[in-house]
Amino acid sequence: MTSISRSASHFAVPHSTSSRQRWLVHSGMSTHPSHASLLAMAQLHAAFETLQVLLSQPDHADLRAPIAQLAHLCREIEHAVVESVCLLAQSQLGLQALLDLLSCLGEDIRLPSSRLKELLQPVDKQITASLGYLSKVL
Repeated sequence: MTSISRSASHFAVPHSTSSRQRWLVHSGMSTHPSHASLLAMAQLHAAFETLQVLLSQPDHADLRAPIAQLAHLCREIEHAVVESVCLLAQSQLGLQALLDLLSCLGEDIRLPSSRLKELLQPVDKQITASLGYLSKVL
C-alpha cells in the first residue's frame, strides 16, 4: 500500500484506481454499490483532500504520521469492500448460472450429489474469499 508523502511540498493521498475501476465495472449489476455508499466514499476522499491542505502547514506537522496511518487504513478498508463486492457479484452470477442449468434439466434428469458439489464449490470458494476480505477489516 502507498502512504502519504511527507515532503513539505506535497502531501497526497493517492486514490486506488484499480479498486475504483473494479467497483465501476460491477456498477451495472444488481449488486452494485448504493448511491449512499458511493456518496460516503466520495465524502471520505473529500475529507482527505481537505486534510492534505492542512498538512502542508508547519503548525500541523505532528498530525502527518497519524493521518498517513488513517489514510492507509481507509484504503485497506475500501480495497476489502470493493474486492468483496466483486467476488459476491461473481458468486451471484455463478449461482444464477447453476439455477438456470438446473431449470433447463427439468424434473426428469437428476444430478448426483457429487456433480452438484463440483458445481457449487467455485461459488463457495468465492463467497469464502469475500468473507476473508471483510474479516480482515472488521
